[in-house]
Amino acid sequence: MFIRVKRIKKYLYAYLVKNLWDSGSARQKVVSYLGRVYEIQTPQEKKSYEQILVQQVIQEICLYECSLHPHIEINFNTCSVTIEKKDVIIKLNQGFLCTHTLTELKKALVIDDEQRPGLALAEAITRAGLRVDQKTFIKLYVSRKECFLH
Repeated sequence: MFIRVKRIKKYLYAYLVKNLWDSGSARQKVVSYLGRVYEIQTPQEKKSYEQILVQQVIQEICLYECSLHPHIEINFNTCSVTIEKKDVIIKLNQGFLCTHTLTELKKALVIDDEQRPGLALAEAITRAGLRVDQKTFIKLYVSRKECFLH
């Protein structure tokens, strides 16, 4: 079985179709209607799954640190930290979680200083008030280096 897409007027519709063999010739039979097809645009800049995983680790750490305060909303796409749709700065451990520190953290995932490897990432994590143990930091740094810098 396979999916066949048909254009009817200006819309695309999908059907599940199977092949039937009758006297040596193939015929196709619609098994079921699947629904309207929506085409979406994919991002121009492709990310590897490893890049996505590294960013998800940072996101999970932020969400964990703020888990006792469900009213805090963290949007990693726009690098915003809000409460009731207002930008806020959260004092977290020894740093501050806000739009600025999230932006710097995203930059630190991509940019590295050859003279002091890992320092930019470590400083960005600390400024954002995130607590990352040494083992996790090393894994994060090595993974991010393999993803973004090659």
